[in-house]
Amino acid sequence: MREADILAAVRAGQHEPLEWARLDLSPEVTIEVTCDALSVGGIRRAMSARTTQHVADLLDCALLTPEIDDRIARFAEVRIQPQSQAPLDPAPKSHACVRCREVTHDPWPLCFDCGEREHSAMIESAVMAAMQSRHVKPLDRSPLLYPTGKPWVLSKYQWEPWPHDDKTHQVWIYGWRAMPSAKHKDGKLIQPLSCAHNLDHVDYSSLARFWRPHTPSGNAVGWAPALAVLGIPDRRIPGVPHV
Repeated sequence: MREADILAAVRAGQHEPLEWARLDLSPEVTIEVTCDALSVGGIRRAMSARTTQHVADLLDCALLTPEIDDRIARFAEVRIQPQSQAPLDPAPKSHACVRCREVTHDPWPLCFDCGEREHSAMIESAVMAAMQSRHVKPLDRSPLLYPTGKPWVLSKYQWEPWPHDDKTHQVWIYGWRAMPSAKHKDGKLIQPLSCAHNLDHVDYSSLARFWRPHTPSGNAVGWAPALAVLGIPDRRIPGVPHV
């Protein structure tokens, strides 16, 4: 399933229903975050930053920020190790996928489609193992899970210069913490904030998670208070047209 198909499925409401968990940003501001990555057809789908923004538009929500990713890590009800795939060494320009034998240019043994499917299955297996190994409090939704991948995020540096240069950057990625340890109580950060990719880059780990203002009793709550706490002026990647 390619990104145009993901967008079409979301537009038609054919994605798995999103489940939300509450997180406090401050004593006065509460948001909701998706408990897991977006799934379509039973698979957590990898998407570019551009497509992730378009999906967020359709779902009336926003990409995570580094601060929100950190809070999900801290308060997750189920923690798993990042389910990474080792690249080939050295990575050939092209090779046959070890699963379907189709020619691929991806630097992993699997092609994109097989890698996406395997990554989602690895997450599912790790979640089931984690839930079976310890008691998880019964909930009226799926537990808040962390991590699922390296999410595209909204960063203040999309609007102001990055300290390491005098430019703003359109696309940022962040997260994928390891399990907590004595040295790193929230888990060692595997993917520091990075602007290395463009709007259309995608790999198997580019899964989509979202947030929105908390809406108690179904009453609409504005975005401004949460955006102010997060220190960003908008809830969209600047320069990406609405879907």
